Amino acid sequence: EYEFFAYLVIDFWHYPLLIILGIFLGFLAKAFNSSLIATIKLADNIHMAKRLFIAALLMGIIGVLVPQAMGPGLSAIDLILGENVPIWLLLSLLIAKFVATVAILGLGIPGGIIGPTLGIGAVAGAFIAFFVSLIFPETSFTGDYALLGMAGMLAATLNAPLAALLTIIELSNQLQLALPAMVVITSAFLTSSQFLKNRSIFLQQLELQKLPYQVSPVESVLQKHGVLSHMEQDYTLLKNANDEQIKYTLATQITHLPIIVQSGNEEFKLVQIDLNSHPLEGEDRAIKTTFMPAIDSQATLSEAYFALYEKREGSVFIYHKSKKKIIGLLAFDKIRLILTKGNI
Repeated sequence: EYEFFAYLVIDFWHYPLLIILGIFLGFLAKAFNSSLIATIKLADNIHMAKRLFIAALLMGIIGVLVPQAMGPGLSAIDLILGENVPIWLLLSLLIAKFVATVAILGLGIPGGIIGPTLGIGAVAGAFIAFFVSLIFPETSFTGDYALLGMAGMLAATLNAPLAALLTIIELSNQLQLALPAMVVITSAFLTSSQFLKNRSIFLQQLELQKLPYQVSPVESVLQKHGVLSHMEQDYTLLKNANDEQIKYTLATQITHLPIIVQSGNEEFKLVQIDLNSHPLEGEDRAIKTTFMPAIDSQATLSEAYFALYEKREGSVFIYHKSKKKIIGLLAFDKIRLILTKGNI
């Protein structure tokens, strides 16, 4: 499908021009992200039926004025790789695809962003290649610059330079593309993110919808450690025990191991003396049972922490493959001690 990218003919003389291409893509990505977010905000209070009408009307106008812009994201590549494509057609194609993508996605019409981004980048690269051909008229570099434009636009729009590099190498099946692609990607990414303060379009959309995406420091620390390395394996397990058996075990055990009662195939409860109760003289101490959430043995401390976060007490039981068999337990107090004292 991408046989038109079979050969790369760019040499080191082109690298200053590749930097210019990257800077141009950085500005284009900033304009794309800002326009898309502004359109989403503008369309937020518009009824969906009106959005569909506006989208259909706009695409109809674009289809009449620039029919070559219609189709999926990469549909214009065959056109821009043709012989003697005029500069006005490249420019109109770039503007039409830019406006159509921003309007359709901004109005909430279902569609992806990666395909159109690659298409805009390809047209932008071909646009710059037209001016390169004035410097090197003996060879056509349209395909090469279109491919590198895809890489730079994807990196600057998503703030994902490594993903853009791998994507383009996979599309073209050319390892020799890595060095010139890195030049374009680096200049586009730095221009967009550092100079223009552009951020990933995905993160901006999440912020606009007030959806959390940042990992808290607590979660970041706990995700680095598994439950197996911190669970307790010394405990007393009672199966289907009644209150008398539980009280007898509490009264007679010497080592004061945690007592776990298995009341079903996959239900475990932690038994403790209720320190908040104050029985009269001669009465037995009240017993407190706490449900234990199940945590897989491959889980991290973060999952155990958030399983107990609401109550901020109790323990989870650790299982391997089957929830019917407990292999250990982990108390919330131990996780909290790990966080406060760094005892990892």
